[in-house]
Amino acid sequence: MHEEKIIAIVRNRFADYQFTVEKLAEEAGIGVSHLREKVHLYYKMCPQELIETVRLENALRLLCKNHAQSLYDVIPQCGYRYERTFLDAFEKRLGATPTVCRNALCANEARLKNWIEKLWMNGLNGLPTEEHFGS
Repeated sequence: MHEEKIIAIVRNRFADYQFTVEKLAEEAGIGVSHLREKVHLYYKMCPQELIETVRLENALRLLCKNHAQSLYDVIPQCGYRYERTFLDAFEKRLGATPTVCRNALCANEARLKNWIEKLWMNGLNGLPTEEHFGS
């Protein structure tokens, strides 16, 4: 039961830049250490990585959904207060800039799904390879 509750809370609250691991634990009705155990068990990542993963998944979807939408409009919709924080997280986790990702993924729904799956499967450890860019 906790798995569905935890991910539902994150998906509902990720756009709030003030949403923290502590707030997630409080809303899930469990302690932070228990939350860490559950998130690691279910997702093989820490709670902060889970929040970041949902934020970056949303960023990928928004960037590809509306090619004309400004990156600066996407950033606050993904729960980031500062552009630099967003760009650092995006580039660290996805190995490319948002513009490169947008250009590589927008025309190819299968490639977008592949990147989202990789984001979830690898947490902070997996970066896309050149083949993900379609090069």
